Amino acid sequence: MMLTVLNRALDLFKGFKLTNGIHLLWMLTLIISALKNLTSWDFSKFEDPSFFISPIFNSFEYIARNFTSELIWISFFSLIFLFSKRGSVQSIPFIVNGSTNLILQLSDYLSMHHDMVLSSLLFPAYGFYLLTKNYWRGVVNRIILAIAASTYLVAGIVKLNPDFLSGEVVEVLLQRADHLFYWPVLEYFIQYSSLLAWYALVVELIEPIVLLFFSGILKLYLMLLVFPFHLGILLTGTGTVYNLIYPAVFMHLIFNSNEEYLENRFISYIYRLALLVFISFSLFYILLRINDLLRMFL
Repeated sequence: MMLTVLNRALDLFKGFKLTNGIHLLWMLTLIISALKNLTSWDFSKFEDPSFFISPIFNSFEYIARNFTSELIWISFFSLIFLFSKRGSVQSIPFIVNGSTNLILQLSDYLSMHHDMVLSSLLFPAYGFYLLTKNYWRGVVNRIILAIAASTYLVAGIVKLNPDFLSGEVVEVLLQRADHLFYWPVLEYFIQYSSLLAWYALVVELIEPIVLLFFSGILKLYLMLLVFPFHLGILLTGTGTVYNLIYPAVFMHLIFNSNEEYLENRFISYIYRLALLVFISFSLFYILLRINDLLRMFL
């Protein structure tokens, strides 16, 4: 019986279409973003006159003070369009949520982060990818590539300082998981905090180069370096949207234009495994956020 179940699971794994899985990861990440806007952030406080905000542009203060709740709820309910089988309809929540995230980030300088600003641009970009065909999809993919490479490059440059490379920041991130059941595993890596900091720096500085200038099977092997980096940060409970959207972006850019690489059995298996790990994490995280949402009304 156990062997039959195992064989069935293996057959499903082999038949799992990578490009469909990548689209699913995009959608799950979008759902998490909308749920976090409702349950985790202080955006709802923007409409409270006593809550201090420092908008990037003065016009954003008017939007933040008067329409933040509406924007968040419209974005959340737009997720229903994800159930459509038409790409043009599925593009709606990506464009709506991405635009909302950007407005929210620019509404308060104190809560703004360059990673989230650039990440917010990826949702509308992918929405336009779903809207377009043929030549224009190639144009949108180049825009997605530019956003991803820029984000990584900026993040890498920011890390070029002794404070980060000492490992102190990494140690703080790891300790955020001290209440979780897998904490003993992460605790073991604290002694290697400085090494992990250098690993993060190297990954974020070389991956833009890999994205822009490498090709062929070597590119796919080098891109594998980003997955442990993002998964490790996810396990600390930090930067959920950011650390899900970039694995989706990297796999999207690779396999929507180079599906022939899927003929390589090892590459096909390892990327499928990585995708399933991120999808599984996303589904579990969504259940947690839904639980938080229900608590708001019960």
